[in-house]
Amino acid sequence: MYVSTLIEIGIANVMRSFNWSSNLLKCVGIWPLKNYDSIFFFFFTYLSLQFSVTFAQLIHSPKTIYNVVSTVGETVFLMMTIIKITIARTKREALGKLFTEIKEYSLTEKYETKEEKLMFLNYTKLPPYFIAIIACSMTVSEFLYYTSGLTAGIQIELLNY
Repeated sequence: MYVSTLIEIGIANVMRSFNWSSNLLKCVGIWPLKNYDSIFFFFFTYLSLQFSVTFAQLIHSPKTIYNVVSTVGETVFLMMTIIKITIARTKREALGKLFTEIKEYSLTEKYETKEEKLMFLNYTKLPPYFIAIIACSMTVSEFLYYTSGLTAGIQIELLNY
């Protein structure tokens, strides 16, 4: 009874991780098992335009250390995102094969010892926690990024008042 519930919990964790990954990758249009051309091209175009505008701002703005560092910081993240979604898009067939193998292997694999079953359970608990931690940290960093600009504006307004 205990062994079968461990396997059921592990399989449920695998399915939950697989569903979360599929939903997140579908939002950007890079889910390898289905073609989402319009969503991918929208995000690719948006990120490319944002990168170009940020780079143009770097060229035409005054060359202070604050402007250069902030613009390069934004540009690096935009370029990394563009590269990542482009690689995921170009390697779509290999990623699709990998996802189907992972899904089939995790659902049909039979674990014989108690240690293997506990390892399977602990391994399948990791991805949902990882995704939740990433989502929370990204939300906090976005909030802090926008509130830092807001606090600077409020401080300037208070000095003018």
